[in-house]
Amino acid sequence: LSDVASFWRTVMEIHPVRDIYSGEVLSGDDISIDHFIPWSYTASDEFWNLDPTSKSINSSKGNFLPEWDTYFPALCALEYGVYSLIHSKSQVRDCFEKAAGNHFSSLSLKAKLFGNRNLSRETFSRILSEEAAIPLYNAAERCGFLR
Repeated sequence: LSDVASFWRTVMEIHPVRDIYSGEVLSGDDISIDHFIPWSYTASDEFWNLDPTSKSINSSKGNFLPEWDTYFPALCALEYGVYSLIHSKSQVRDCFEKAAGNHFSSLSLKAKLFGNRNLSRETFSRILSEEAAIPLYNAAERCGFLR
Protein backbone atom coordinates (compact mmCIF):
# COMPACT_ATOMS: atom_id res chain seq x y z
CA LEU A 1 0.00 0.00 0.00
CA SER A 2 2.99 2.29 -0.42
CA ASP A 3 1.31 4.07 -3.35
CA VAL A 4 -1.72 4.85 -1.19
CA ALA A 5 0.48 6.02 1.69
CA SER A 6 2.35 8.25 -0.76
CA PHE A 7 -0.96 9.68 -1.96
CA TRP A 8 -2.02 10.52 1.60
CA ARG A 9 1.35 12.12 2.34
CA THR A 10 0.88 14.31 -0.75
CA VAL A 11 -2.56 15.33 0.52
CA MET A 12 -1.06 16.13 3.94
CA GLU A 13 1.44 18.48 2.35
CA ILE A 14 -1.46 20.57 1.05
CA HIS A 15 -4.14 20.15 3.69
CA PRO A 16 -4.27 18.72 7.23
CA VAL A 17 -5.77 15.23 7.41
CA ARG A 18 -7.63 14.16 10.53
CA ASP A 19 -7.77 10.58 11.67
CA ILE A 20 -11.37 9.36 11.39
CA TYR A 21 -11.12 7.46 14.69
CA SER A 22 -9.39 9.95 16.99
CA GLY A 23 -9.98 13.26 15.23
CA GLU A 24 -6.28 14.07 15.60
CA VAL A 25 -4.32 15.65 12.76
CA LEU A 26 -2.08 12.99 11.26
CA SER A 27 1.61 13.29 10.57
CA GLY A 28 3.09 11.86 7.39
CA ASP A 29 5.76 10.18 9.51
CA ASP A 30 3.24 8.25 11.58
CA ILE A 31 0.61 7.12 9.11
CA SER A 32 -0.55 3.63 8.52
CA ILE A 33 -3.13 2.71 5.91
CA ASP A 34 -6.22 1.17 7.47
CA HIS A 35 -8.87 -0.94 5.79
CA PHE A 36 -12.15 0.55 7.07
CA ILE A 37 -13.78 -2.82 6.41
CA PRO A 38 -11.10 -5.30 7.50
CA TRP A 39 -8.80 -6.72 4.87
CA SER A 40 -9.26 -10.16 6.44
CA TYR A 41 -12.85 -9.97 5.18
CA THR A 42 -12.46 -8.07 1.91
CA ALA A 43 -9.06 -9.44 0.85
CA SER A 44 -8.87 -6.41 -1.43
CA ASP A 45 -7.36 -2.95 -1.33
CA GLU A 46 -10.15 -0.77 -2.71
CA PHE A 47 -9.17 2.90 -2.65
CA TRP A 48 -12.35 4.03 -0.90
CA ASN A 49 -11.73 1.45 1.86
CA LEU A 50 -8.20 2.67 2.61
CA ASP A 51 -7.88 5.54 5.02
CA PRO A 52 -4.88 6.95 6.84
CA THR A 53 -4.63 6.49 10.57
CA SER A 54 -1.85 6.38 13.11
CA LYS A 55 0.18 3.21 13.45
CA SER A 56 -1.04 2.69 17.01
CA ILE A 57 -4.73 3.04 16.11
CA ASN A 58 -4.37 0.71 13.14
CA SER A 59 -2.73 -1.91 15.36
CA SER A 60 -5.40 -1.66 18.02
CA LYS A 61 -8.30 -1.71 15.52
CA GLY A 62 -7.23 -5.05 14.12
CA ASN A 63 -10.05 -6.95 12.40
CA PHE A 64 -12.89 -5.05 14.03
CA LEU A 65 -15.56 -3.24 12.04
CA PRO A 66 -15.78 0.42 13.01
CA GLU A 67 -19.12 1.57 14.41
CA TRP A 68 -20.98 2.62 11.25
CA ASP A 69 -22.93 5.59 12.61
CA THR A 70 -19.87 7.02 14.32
CA TYR A 71 -17.10 6.47 11.80
CA PHE A 72 -18.65 6.20 8.34
CA PRO A 73 -19.63 9.90 8.30
CA ALA A 74 -16.01 10.74 9.17
CA LEU A 75 -14.77 8.48 6.36
CA CYS A 76 -17.17 10.19 3.93
CA ALA A 77 -15.96 13.63 5.02
CA LEU A 78 -12.33 12.55 4.56
CA GLU A 79 -12.99 11.06 1.13
CA TYR A 80 -15.04 14.06 0.00
CA GLY A 81 -12.21 16.37 1.06
CA VAL A 82 -9.86 14.31 -1.09
CA TYR A 83 -12.36 14.40 -3.95
CA SER A 84 -12.32 18.20 -3.74
CA LEU A 85 -8.51 18.31 -3.74
CA ILE A 86 -8.30 15.93 -6.70
CA HIS A 87 -10.36 18.39 -8.72
CA SER A 88 -8.54 21.51 -7.56
CA LYS A 89 -4.86 20.49 -7.19
CA SER A 90 -3.02 18.85 -10.08
CA GLN A 91 -0.36 17.45 -7.72
CA VAL A 92 -3.06 15.56 -5.78
CA ARG A 93 -4.82 14.48 -8.98
CA ASP A 94 -1.60 13.07 -10.45
CA CYS A 95 -0.77 11.16 -7.27
CA PHE A 96 -4.36 9.88 -7.07
CA GLU A 97 -4.22 8.54 -10.61
CA LYS A 98 -0.99 6.68 -9.84
CA ALA A 99 -2.47 5.05 -6.74
CA ALA A 100 -6.01 4.54 -8.03
CA GLY A 101 -4.90 2.38 -10.94
CA ASN A 102 -4.16 -0.43 -8.50
CA HIS A 103 -7.01 0.15 -6.07
CA PHE A 104 -10.32 0.19 -7.91
CA SER A 105 -11.83 -3.09 -9.04
CA SER A 106 -14.74 -1.14 -10.54
CA LEU A 107 -13.86 1.62 -12.97
CA SER A 108 -17.54 2.53 -12.97
CA LEU A 109 -17.39 3.26 -9.23
CA LYS A 110 -14.17 5.25 -9.68
CA ALA A 111 -15.87 7.33 -12.38
CA LYS A 112 -18.98 7.89 -10.25
CA LEU A 113 -17.00 8.93 -7.18
CA PHE A 114 -14.05 10.81 -8.63
CA GLY A 115 -14.78 11.45 -12.31
CA ASN A 116 -17.43 14.14 -11.91
CA ARG A 117 -16.16 17.42 -10.49
CA ASN A 118 -19.61 18.69 -9.48
CA LEU A 119 -20.82 16.17 -6.90
CA SER A 120 -22.36 17.51 -3.72
CA ARG A 121 -21.14 16.02 -0.47
CA GLU A 122 -24.51 14.32 -0.03
CA THR A 123 -24.39 12.71 -3.49
CA PHE A 124 -20.79 11.60 -3.00
CA SER A 125 -21.65 10.08 0.40
CA ARG A 126 -24.72 8.32 -1.00
CA ILE A 127 -22.72 6.74 -3.84
CA LEU A 128 -19.93 5.71 -1.46
CA SER A 129 -22.29 4.19 1.05
CA GLU A 130 -24.87 2.54 -1.20
CA GLU A 131 -22.66 1.33 -4.04
CA ALA A 132 -19.53 0.40 -2.14
CA ALA A 133 -19.48 0.37 1.64
CA ILE A 134 -22.88 -0.74 2.95
CA PRO A 135 -23.06 -4.04 1.03
CA LEU A 136 -19.54 -5.01 2.13
CA TYR A 137 -20.00 -3.79 5.70
CA ASN A 138 -23.26 -5.69 6.15
CA ALA A 139 -21.77 -8.86 4.68
CA ALA A 140 -18.74 -8.63 7.01
CA GLU A 141 -21.05 -8.13 9.96
CA ARG A 142 -23.11 -11.20 8.95
CA CYS A 143 -19.88 -13.21 8.78
CA GLY A 144 -19.13 -12.41 12.39
CA PHE A 145 -16.84 -9.42 12.20
CA LEU A 146 -17.55 -7.47 15.35
CA ARG A 147 -17.59 -3.80 16.16
